[in-house]
Amino acid sequence: MRRSRLLVVSATACALLGVRSCACSDAPLRLATFNIERFGAPEKRTDTDRLVAILGGLDADVIAVQEIEDPAQLERVAARLGRYTAAVSRCGGGSNMRVGFLYDGARMRVESLHEYPELDPRGEGACTRGDRPGLLARFVSSGGEHFALLAVHLTAHADEEFARKRRSQWRRAIAIARDAGVPTAILGDTNSTGWLDDRHGEHRFIEEELAGAGMKLLTGKLACSEYFTRDQRLVPSMLDHVAVTAGFPASRAALHGYCRELACREIPAGDAPSDFAQVSDHCPVSVE
Repeated sequence: MRRSRLLVVSATACALLGVRSCACSDAPLRLATFNIERFGAPEKRTDTDRLVAILGGLDADVIAVQEIEDPAQLERVAARLGRYTAAVSRCGGGSNMRVGFLYDGARMRVESLHEYPELDPRGEGACTRGDRPGLLARFVSSGGEHFALLAVHLTAHADEEFARKRRSQWRRAIAIARDAGVPTAILGDTNSTGWLDDRHGEHRFIEEELAGAGMKLLTGKLACSEYFTRDQRLVPSMLDHVAVTAGFPASRAALHGYCRELACREIPAGDAPSDFAQVSDHCPVSVE
């Protein structure tokens, strides 16, 4: 069941949103991001019933998704959910992991989709080798708001070599967002393995780079968004982020799934929630 969201909107908020007229019944949009671990890979047996329940429970108007290895399976999930249309990148990089969106066509339409192989703002990256792409979707909401979302999936691993590559990818993503011409959000799995302990200066770099670009990180206070196994323990990490350009009126980042249920605590690996193995090692993150 779709939640009822009542919002009393001031004239100032209407101006920020670019809406000509606002009524007290205007409902805010909810955006989310979710890395669906290796979705569609033959060797990864995703519990599709649980995935449908998790996605439906988010009640989000747009969900950025990552690690889509079989776009046709995502389209079938969208059909089961009913309200969503799937848009998936053509490129997947060397890992064949695409990024994309599930969006509610009743609340918005897509003006355009632009793919950036390897997140290269010049469009010169490789499609089927190298790093994963960025997918920029320009939306118009039913209320007339124009905005863009850039789905990303940055390179993984904790070594300095990969942290250095992520720094380059962040700069590329920021350049794309700033050039979009409308309020834009970067969202997805940024693989920020150094976020919690500032290993290789990753936490500091992300905050300083975004601040220097006049952007705001909405997920900075979340304690985790992913779990991994180490020494027979399930250990939390913070990998999934949402950052917005000036003029993007979003706030209230929220954590979902077993990450919220576990309150980002470390637990014995034997006590891992079933969704960890059967759906994803990541948890959804949303913003209003």
